[in-house]
Amino acid sequence: MRLLRRHAAIPRQPPGRQTQRWLVGCSLLVQGLHAFHLPTHLALAGPALTLTGLFFARRSVAIPRLLPILLALVVALLAREEHRHLLGRDPGVSFLVVAIGLKLMEVRSRRDVTVVFCLLAFLLPTVFFYSHAIMATMVVVVAAVALLAGFAASRDEAGPLALRPALQISGTMMLQGLPVALLLFALFPRLSGPLWTLGTERAGRTGLSERMYPGGVTKLSLSDDVAFRVDFEGPVPATRDLYWRGPVLTHFDGRGWSTTLVPGEGQPLVDGKGGTAYRVSLEPHDRFWLFALDLPATLPSRARLTREQQLLSLDPITQAMQYRQVSSLTDRFPAVHGDEIRHALPLPYSGNRRTREWANLLRAESADSWALIQRVLRSFREDPFHYTLEPPEYGADGIDAFLFAQRRGFCEHYASAFAFVMRAAGIPARVVTGYQGGEVSPVGGYLIVRQADAHAWVEVWVDNQWRRIDPTAAVAPERIERGLGAAVPAGERLPLLSRLEPSWAKSLRLHWDAVNYRWQRWVVEFNLERQQLLWENLGMPRPEPWQVALALLSAGGAWLAMLALLLLRRRQPDAAQRLWERFCQQLAQAGLPRAAHEPPLAYARRAGQHWPQAAAELWQVALAYCGARYGAPAAQNLLRLRSAQSGAARLNLPRKPSSVGASGVGHKSSPE
Repeated sequence: MRLLRRHAAIPRQPPGRQTQRWLVGCSLLVQGLHAFHLPTHLALAGPALTLTGLFFARRSVAIPRLLPILLALVVALLAREEHRHLLGRDPGVSFLVVAIGLKLMEVRSRRDVTVVFCLLAFLLPTVFFYSHAIMATMVVVVAAVALLAGFAASRDEAGPLALRPALQISGTMMLQGLPVALLLFALFPRLSGPLWTLGTERAGRTGLSERMYPGGVTKLSLSDDVAFRVDFEGPVPATRDLYWRGPVLTHFDGRGWSTTLVPGEGQPLVDGKGGTAYRVSLEPHDRFWLFALDLPATLPSRARLTREQQLLSLDPITQAMQYRQVSSLTDRFPAVHGDEIRHALPLPYSGNRRTREWANLLRAESADSWALIQRVLRSFREDPFHYTLEPPEYGADGIDAFLFAQRRGFCEHYASAFAFVMRAAGIPARVVTGYQGGEVSPVGGYLIVRQADAHAWVEVWVDNQWRRIDPTAAVAPERIERGLGAAVPAGERLPLLSRLEPSWAKSLRLHWDAVNYRWQRWVVEFNLERQQLLWENLGMPRPEPWQVALALLSAGGAWLAMLALLLLRRRQPDAAQRLWERFCQQLAQAGLPRAAHEPPLAYARRAGQHWPQAAAELWQVALAYCGARYGAPAAQNLLRLRSAQSGAARLNLPRKPSSVGASGVGHKSSPE
């Protein structure tokens, strides 16, 4: 109730120009942070209304009260038309961005100013609905400092503060609250999962698909975007062993390959003992795929394994996530079910006639399946085939055109052609897509796997087991041994971070990636598991709720106590102030208290009028105090003040009646 009465007493006077500048500047800053997240017309509507409100306020034009309400209804209709609903992340943020502009059009008092700053403080954290990157966090912190500075400046009783004092107040508040924020971040109990699921943007993600057509993987290889990062618990395996298994494609429609639903669950076919252990930090790709080295020996939490040995999450990967994995580095494994082999044989009834004839010829001339496989790989290795990022367009009968005419292609061309030949020769085969290789960061020592490392290879059924065959290794072994940059011919366009030659730009990108990775791993993905590990390091493996509460209260109380001591120490008067207060107390006891508004020299002059016999001594005390308080050097003036005050203390001042004081006398305060 006291707070309500205090606000009710605030005069309804319009904010001044400096307050208007703070309002508009902070509003445009926070609204601008959502410029790339929202539809263009809604993202521009908020700043446009903000500037419109400033225009009317500068000209003291009264806006009809119904206008903001009508505009709010229009914005709600636009948001619903754009997002098809009014509840959710995007419509909610859109409406808030515009609502701030609408509120600025009707700011008429300091209470309205407070409401706008509260709305901005509510809108600012919604940036994390879209990004948890360290750059987004830095921008939000800067905006929060500006927001606090604007609020402090507009709430000052003596008028709006200048920029520097307002920023000093804001920075001090942020620094004082930082330890409490870190304490709550580290120790406050965490849930095993989020309380709600936010919407995600599915447009604009680069990554693998459940379909592979000629040119698809080639486009991915032109991207420097990170697919995932890997921290190995031991030495990093050789590049030739880094096959990151993804979607398994078994259906061929005459032009491209796609996945086929194979019912049933799979089980790890290899033992994880003695395997390669690592932790994957996977970037969001909006699908269910998890990536693991061939061959996964364990299952992460909330994941399953298909019969084709592909790891799948139970939830779409809409946010960055981490999981620990163990794999056995092998290129062969048995089939789980006969359906796998049956799905790996069909071909369209027609098309690519020359390739079918060649496959039949190889089948007749080869002693067994393994000999046939070696014949095809030898053809890739010895005939004039070219590995390139700039393959020609292949239309109908693309396999024939690739094998017998153009002979230029990327990994998907070689994998597709090889699998087709195998099936045409009666050997079960399927295409596996994923990533191959990666780059070890010279800064953090972890492996970076980019979209440019996207790859496709083949698995064939030979000797009662699936064998990995990579036809790209036959035509461009440098790609498997050293990466994309070593295999692509000179002169072809390559992503910056796939190039082998060092450059300052590449070094800068790698250093920045290391910062982002550590931020993602230790801050963004600080989950319940990591918090429990922290408690174990503190000596409490499974803390009780009262222990958590006690730790929070103890640490928080210690910090607040330290702040209180600093504040009390700052408020303690210095030596000059103590001497002056002692002098004022002496005169007050003699019947002449100092007025609240009375400066030191004016007080001494008034005291001299009442005690003419001591006027010189009283004046010397006030003069020495002003010199010690405001002059330099302070030490010399302080000695003069101490001497003058000691002399005045020995004076025998007759008591005067209280009526001689100035108006307001009787309320002692600190001197100005």
